[in-house]
Order: sequence, then C-alpha cells, then structure tokens
Amino acid sequence: MAKKRRLSSRRSRVAVSLVALAVVALVAFFVYRGVTGDAEATVTYTTAPVQKMTLTSTVDGTGNIELPKTVSVTPSVPGEVSGLELKVGDEVESGQVLFTLVNPQLDVGVAEAQNAYDKALLAVEVAKLDLTSAKSSLANLYSSNHTTLQLKQAKAAVTSAELAVTSARNALASAEIALKEAEKNAAARTVTAPISGVITALAVENGDTVSGAGGTAALVITDPGVYQATITLAESDISQVEVGQKAILTYDALPDLTQAGRVTRVDLAGANESGVVSYTVVVTPDEMDESVRGGMTVSVSIITQVAEDVLAVPSSAVKSSARGKYVQILQDGQPTNVAVEVGVSTDSYTEITSGLSEGQEVIVATSTGGAGTTSTTARGGPGMLEGGGFLMDGGGPPAGFAPTPGATPTPSAR
Repeated sequence: MAKKRRLSSRRSRVAVSLVALAVVALVAFFVYRGVTGDAEATVTYTTAPVQKMTLTSTVDGTGNIELPKTVSVTPSVPGEVSGLELKVGDEVESGQVLFTLVNPQLDVGVAEAQNAYDKALLAVEVAKLDLTSAKSSLANLYSSNHTTLQLKQAKAAVTSAELAVTSARNALASAEIALKEAEKNAAARTVTAPISGVITALAVENGDTVSGAGGTAALVITDPGVYQATITLAESDISQVEVGQKAILTYDALPDLTQAGRVTRVDLAGANESGVVSYTVVVTPDEMDESVRGGMTVSVSIITQVAEDVLAVPSSAVKSSARGKYVQILQDGQPTNVAVEVGVSTDSYTEITSGLSEGQEVIVATSTGGAGTTSTTARGGPGMLEGGGFLMDGGGPPAGFAPTPGATPTPSAR
C-alpha cells in the first residue's frame, strides 16, 4: 500500500515538472517573437517638398440670396382704384401706368387753387399801378410849390405802395405753390411703376378705396435681375473682413455656377443669439445670372489675404512648441527639427517666410510597421508622436524619444 502511494507521488511531481517546462517554453517563444518582431519593425517618413506657390486665405460663410431692388407702391392721394389689369407675376416697365384713382375732389382743388392764383396775380398788378401813381404824385410835388408836410405824406405813400407790391408778390408766390401742389395731387391719381420688374405682391383690386400717403402699399415691384448674397460670420472671423474684398459665390441649387463678387456691406453691430454673436455681411456679384433666384442658399468665400510666389509646405508639416513654429527634415535618416517663421496659412498649405529653402523635403507623416502591425502618425500639432516618441514642448530630445532599437527610418518617395 505504501509502495503505491510513493509511485503516485512520483508521477504527480513529473506531471508538474512537465507543465512548468511547457509554460517556460511558451514564454520563451513569445519573448522571442516579440524581440524578432521589434527587430523587424520599420519606420517610414512621408515627406513633401518646399515649393513656390500662391496662397489664398479665405473666410467662408453661408446665407441666402436677397433681392434688394424692391419697391412698395403706395398712392400719395386717396381715391377709388380703377383700370387695374395686372396680377402677381406680371412684368412692368418703369413709368408704366398701373391703375388710376377716381377722386373728383382733386379737380375741385385744382380749380380753387387756379382761381386763388389768378386773384393774386391781379393783386400784384393793382399794387404796381398804385406804386406808379404814388411815385408820380411825389415827383409832381418836387416840381411845384409844396409844403414839408405834403412832401412827407407823398413819400410815405410811395413807401406804403412799395410794401403793398411786395406783399402782393408774396401772396402770388404762395398761390403758385398751392396751385402746383393741387395739380400734382390731381396727377397722382395716375399710379405708375417707379422701377422695372415683376409684381410680387398685390393688395388692391378695382373698386377698392385707398387712403393715400401713409396707408398700406397697393402692390410691390421687385427687380429679379439685381440680387445680393447675405451671409453671417462668427465674431472670430469678422475682423478679417472689410468692404471691397473679393469673394467667390457658389450655389447648392446651381452646382455648375460660380460667380465672382465683392463685399459691399459689413455690419458694425452683431446679433447675439443664445450667447453666440454673429455679423451680417453682404456680397454683390460682379455680374448677374438669370438662373439665380431670391432665397437660394449660397456659399461665399471671402478672400482676405493673397500671398503670391511664396515658399510653402503642407500645413500638416508645421508644428508648434513653446519656442515657436518648426518643421522636421531628415538628416542621415533621422528627423531633425528646423525652426521656421510662417505667413499666410490655408487648410492645406502654410507660407514659410524663413528657415527653409525651395526644394527641401519636410516630414508630413510617419508610418511604423512590422510584426504584422502598422501605425501611421500624421504630423502637425504639439504633443504628437515625433520620430518614435512624444514631443515635449520646451524640452526633451529634438525629435522625441529614439525609435525602437533596430528600426530603420526610410524616407519614402514624395
């Protein structure tokens, strides 16, 4: 019995030993795979050349097309609408008769004003005759015997006659103004189109009575051939925009149409909605296109800066640190930081004003592969993985921590 227990104990120890050996072998295998995998890893740097180009910086916004040449027609005198034969959508020409107003009282006003004018004109002639008579009497006194009192009275008569002439002339001027006003009001019974365009609203029909100036508009005329883009911009962008800047307009509904234009208005005061401030900007196309309709959605790119024939690199190559902007180039197969100064920047490219020369290659991305895995790091921001490690703003090695031992950085083709 004791012999069997010793045999069983020996077999258990053998089994444990075999399991331990298997675990050690597996660990050694994975360690080996890890080491050989690391050894096979490669780092590839994608580069791009420093080249000359023209950079255009823009501020973009969306909005709608508005038709600014719109006029509301409100008769200046009261009356009953007559002779209206137009409807919404009809085209009219400037000066065209739209309708007339029936108001006989306006004719009475003209007649009364004309009568007052004629009387005032006659009064002027009578006053002038009186003045002539007074002057003649004074002259006769000088040529005959007269007293001082007579001479004084004759002179006073002349002065009085002169004042009467002045008064009569003033009354005539007032009567003339009243007559012209009455004639103007009578003529206003014929309502004409102030501009050429299309009737977009009509609020009256024949037989309706309008109240005249200050009343409701009878109709609205809009010129569809004149339009503008009204967009809103964030307060962070508005400081870059000013009247006169060039712009490009595109339309959702008209994908084949692109128009050039200019900024014609920039609001000085913004609108605050839920804590977000925005500003209205108006852009007018250089040429009108008949396919554009009021209310259409429009996208506008306002050109704020243009840098011609400048050195530039892809924006993804430019990074920031506490010491300023820099890019990385390859020296002896290793990434090296180069301090640069930048100018105009777009989404795709950034102007380099100093630090690089045309034709140099800068790193724009890093790819790490090996042992069945691949990772790619885009370059362009502080704290990103640089040259196999993490960039430390204001300190750390020039290209981050060193790549994995055994890795071979290889510049890729452009």
